[in-house]
Amino acid sequence: MPKQMTVAVLGAGGTMGLPMARNLARAGLEVRAWNRSPDKMHPLAEDDVQPIIFYGRFATCRQPQVKGLTVMVNSLFNGWRMEDVWLDK
Repeated sequence: MPKQMTVAVLGAGGTMGLPMARNLARAGLEVRAWNRSPDKMHPLAEDDVQPIIFYGRFATCRQPQVKGLTVMVNSLFNGWRMEDVWLDK
């Protein structure tokens, strides 16, 4: 049996990211999610989407919770937000 895919969705509380994370989870994939505003991801809990958290705060992409991913989907708004996430600003 093939290994289960693990997908991270960055921007999982947004207009595009939330439905992408939900649909991936409903398709049977393990989904981890990150969003700058954690409250926007609460609807994903009913689909067993796991938030990426590091020591009580939402993690940046350089944190250990993103290791072991098969795919990382970026649904961040623009370049400076992407820089914030990747560079831990």
